Amino acid sequence: MYMGSRLYNALISSFDKTSELGRFAKRLEEMGWNIYATPGTHQFFKSYHVPSVDVGALFLGEFPTFGGQVVTLTKEIHAGILAEANNPEHMADLARLDLPFFDLVSVGLKPLDDVMNRNGVTEDEVIDMTDIGGPTMLRSAAKRRRIAVSHPNQYDRAIELAKTYRRGERTDEIRELATEALRRTAAYDLILINFNFEMFGQ
Repeated sequence: MYMGSRLYNALISSFDKTSELGRFAKRLEEMGWNIYATPGTHQFFKSYHVPSVDVGALFLGEFPTFGGQVVTLTKEIHAGILAEANNPEHMADLARLDLPFFDLVSVGLKPLDDVMNRNGVTEDEVIDMTDIGGPTMLRSAAKRRRIAVSHPNQYDRAIELAKTYRRGERTDEIRELATEALRRTAAYDLILINFNFEMFGQ
C-alpha cells in the first residue's frame, strides 16, 4: 500500500481552472506529495483547500515577471525539472540552493486553438494567447522523464503512476506521457506556424 511520505514534488500550472484540476491536486496532496503552483493556480487551489507553494517563493533575488510572462521561464523552476535524479552533483546543488526536485509536471496550456477559430482574430490576440512557459516546462519534463501531464485526460494515469513512483526510474508509462507531451507541444507550434503562413504568407 502506498504511504505518503512528502518525498515527492508536483509542479502544476493551468490556464483553465477546473474542478477536475482541483481534485487532481487534492488527490496528490492526500497521497503525500508537495504541491507547487504558479500564482493563479496557487490561488485557485485555496478554494479546494489544497496546500500549495507559490513558485514565486523559489525565486533567488528580485526580477520582474513582465506581467507574468516569465514566471515559469526562470532558472529556479527549470533547475528542479532538468536536474538528474541520479547525478549527486545536481542533487547537491538543489539542496544548497534550497530548490525542489520536481517529480511531476502538469501543465494546462493556453487554448490557442480557441482563439484561432474566432472570426476576425488579430495578430495581437494570438500573441497574447501564445503560451511560452507552459510548452517549455512540458519539454523539460519530457526530456528528463518526469511524470509529464499535458492534458486533463491524463490525470487518472498520473495518479496511478504517483502511487508507485520512485525518483529516477524510467517506466514505459512515464515514457508514454513524455511522448504525448512532446506531441502536444509540437501541435501547439504547428498552430502558430499555420497562422503565420495564412496571415502573412510566411
